[in-house]
Amino acid sequence: MDHASVRARRTDTVVLDKTKRRERRPSRLLPALLAFAVPLASGAALVQALGPDGEHGRWVSEVYAADGGVSEVPIATVRRLSASRSRATR
Repeated sequence: MDHASVRARRTDTVVLDKTKRRERRPSRLLPALLAFAVPLASGAALVQALGPDGEHGRWVSEVYAADGGVSEVPIATVRRLSASRSRATR
């Protein structure tokens, strides 16, 4: 038995080439954000370093202004209080 075949031409051709994409424009958001954030962070660091102190910081400033400082005092012995003295302090 003889077979005959006829190839049909395809009407829907497949295009394998990628379509040319539109080039992406660089974002303007990041430079704008950095232009705002970097000076803000620098200013915050300066305020922290040079700004007003808390209560402890003011006390330390007063001590240093009065030529005070930190000293180490060695403890030679530790004595136990007598029974009558220890009850009086409670």
